[in-house]
Amino acid sequence: AAVVLPFGAELAALPAEEFVERVLVDGLGVAHVAVGEDFHFGRGRGGDVALLQRLGERHGFDVGIIRPARDRTGTISSSRVRAALQAGDVRTAAALLGRWWSVRGIVAGGAGRGTGLGFPTANLTLLPGQDPKHGIYAARVRCEAALIEAVAYLGTRPTFDGGATLLEVFLFDFNKKIY
Repeated sequence: AAVVLPFGAELAALPAEEFVERVLVDGLGVAHVAVGEDFHFGRGRGGDVALLQRLGERHGFDVGIIRPARDRTGTISSSRVRAALQAGDVRTAAALLGRWWSVRGIVAGGAGRGTGLGFPTANLTLLPGQDPKHGIYAARVRCEAALIEAVAYLGTRPTFDGGATLLEVFLFDFNKKIY
């Protein structure tokens, strides 16, 4: 089972000890907690692994420390994946992830300029944090059960409006309405 706690002001304001008591002990009744060796929690990152272990002893749960995964150049982390994507190095990002980076989204209607030029695109707005280097990428799109080869442009549209970053995807040999 997975428990997802919405991270908002109330949760962010909980001091480390109160987080353990209210969320882990009273709320979830944990018997074991597994964390990374650089784990921090609670208001202002006030709690660390050592504090969690002491609180675990007090409240009757075990704490397991997970060593970071490493490759030949260092620790594999989300920061390294984001840095590789922001540099446009999709091969390194894929090696770190163990799969190609992917994005999900809902296709939104655009101005129809691509259709007018004979290259209709599926337009997606990326979520915060999904910000690889702007450019043109080879892509594969899963639409229903099909996997379709495509080309994707990620960036702003300086010729038209220069506004928000947009992902525009042209699917090869595809002519279905997907809005």
